[in-house]
Amino acid sequence: MLSDGEGPSIVGRASHGARLLTARGAGMRALSIGANIALVALVSPADLGLLAIVRGVTGVAGTSSDLGFAWALLRRADAPSSDEYAGLAGMQFLLLAGFLAVFVAAPSLLTTIGAVPAVWRAAMLLVLATMLSVPFGTGARIRIERDLDFRRIAIADVSSVLIQNIALLGFAIARQFALGVFISTGVTLLYTNVLLWYWSPGPGPGFRFATWRRLGREFAGFSVGHVGAVLNNSVTPIVIAHLFGLTTAGLWALAVRLGNVLQLAHEGYRRAAVPAAALLSNSRAQLQRLASETLAGAVRWTAPLLGLMVAALPALGWFLPRWAPAVPLAQCYLIGFGLTGLYAAAVIPVAVALKGPRPVIIEQFAPVIAGWAALGVLALIHRSTIVWAIAPMFAVLALALWRIAAANVRPVLDRQWMAWGVALAGTIVATAFAQSLRLPGYLVAALGVGALIVSRAAALAPDWISGTPVDRSIA
Repeated sequence: MLSDGEGPSIVGRASHGARLLTARGAGMRALSIGANIALVALVSPADLGLLAIVRGVTGVAGTSSDLGFAWALLRRADAPSSDEYAGLAGMQFLLLAGFLAVFVAAPSLLTTIGAVPAVWRAAMLLVLATMLSVPFGTGARIRIERDLDFRRIAIADVSSVLIQNIALLGFAIARQFALGVFISTGVTLLYTNVLLWYWSPGPGPGFRFATWRRLGREFAGFSVGHVGAVLNNSVTPIVIAHLFGLTTAGLWALAVRLGNVLQLAHEGYRRAAVPAAALLSNSRAQLQRLASETLAGAVRWTAPLLGLMVAALPALGWFLPRWAPAVPLAQCYLIGFGLTGLYAAAVIPVAVALKGPRPVIIEQFAPVIAGWAALGVLALIHRSTIVWAIAPMFAVLALALWRIAAANVRPVLDRQWMAWGVALAGTIVATAFAQSLRLPGYLVAALGVGALIVSRAAALAPDWISGTPVDRSIA
């Protein structure tokens, strides 16, 4: 049981960690964007294509060895045993070794399936070999996150991105970019996993079948949820392309990419809340406090970014007319994704701590089932405006999230939420009205941003007039 002061301390450490992880994500994105801009001026499109291929192959390998395993150990109230850490490392090691063995036995598959140029097959195999360090880093990352030491996670992740991008720029300047793609990728993988393991050493891979069987039962539900995430993120564009063509799939891809930017604003809070919720799982009151503070912190970052993106998107259609059809689709997607993502960041960690993997499965499969069903109906009635599939997709997800969270752990809302609620509503209404008048995109964007500022100020006006202090942690 938690002591009287331990629960608030854990919530406070989780909130601090969430801010660190959000800053980490912003730093990583800023470094990547800056490096990509520089690389565009230094290398050819084919070189950048090679980089994308190498990242894609290593990404598939990493995803295949993850399968949601870390979730299972992070949501534990009690610390995993040394034998369980060894079992997890052994399972990951075997999966990665099997992935590597397939391409060692048939290296031509790297070209026929992975699109890696034949001249670089050996280099790609060496990069995949460095991924055998991932099981050591995975266990260390879990231990560090369970200790709520998010400073080290932020340092490891940001420094890894910095090292890789500096190396890529150096090889580009030296006109050896293709070779640098493989060297920088392999070195970064080793650096990240060795650093994490140095900070939190643990057992090496274990190969006891009894441990695997016990962990497999615990991991199964999270692996199903992981499959749902893959279907949602990777297969949905393929479904859209088959039903409506590549152009429509491209419009969807733009909306999802913008959503990834928005996700940066609340993902850190969700990630920090997972181990904290596990430690608080015996106290419903502290879980509710954690959910409330997670939602409050996530809103502080997400709400202004969501409002600005929805308001500014019409300018894209004005500057680049060929992308004008993507504007309403992206706006609706951002509203649904942003609002449900905010609530999920608060309630999913708490729900997982109490109920295990079932909330993750529901969260991932609800939008897939509803969204694909809506897309199928649109295809049957020969309507290619897939924006109509977004409302049922996120409405079903919102209902599922509400049902997932037990009533006594749902975030507590107070009148401070009205400030951002009114601001977002004012922005959306003003932007939609200006678009209905067919005003130029730059003017619509200006009016939308203005509405965000004015409606935000109007929502806070009663507090200013009455002299009530504003809670800056939320506002």
